[in-house]
Amino acid sequence: MADNRGANNPFFGRKHSPESIEKMRQARKGKALGNQNAKGHKHSPEQIEKIRQASLRLWRDHRDKMILANGATPETIKFGVSTRDRSTEFNITDRKYWLKDKCEWCESTQDLELDHIIPRFMGGQRIKENAQTLCQSCNYWKHNHIDLPQWRSLQATQAANG
Repeated sequence: MADNRGANNPFFGRKHSPESIEKMRQARKGKALGNQNAKGHKHSPEQIEKIRQASLRLWRDHRDKMILANGATPETIKFGVSTRDRSTEFNITDRKYWLKDKCEWCESTQDLELDHIIPRFMGGQRIKENAQTLCQSCNYWKHNHIDLPQWRSLQATQAANG
């Protein structure tokens, strides 16, 4: 196997021509840059709100069956994230300006955190429109009963498609 690092790489030091740069820019114009699962699809604000409302309805219908955070482990929360992409995680500034005073589902004021309405593995981005304030137990419930089944379904579909 040849060592193609640095100066040994045949493309080392070469740059795209201004024409090819413009051609690539035009090809990307108007397209959302999603991850491999999102395939460039971007939800509209109305669709995000519909997803949020559906998740909230599901949670309210099954609140009595909710598994509280006491038994949760990091593995049940960080499923499907083998490499942490820091650009999609909420940072200190996001939390400071986007975190609300109460949980959007149960209206609790304790242990509040930001949650992605559309999960990262489905192409959810770190933008204000895709953020909601949930208490820790509601967020654990959403991860375990909404996001985890979706992620498992996605993995099964990808495995079946090869």
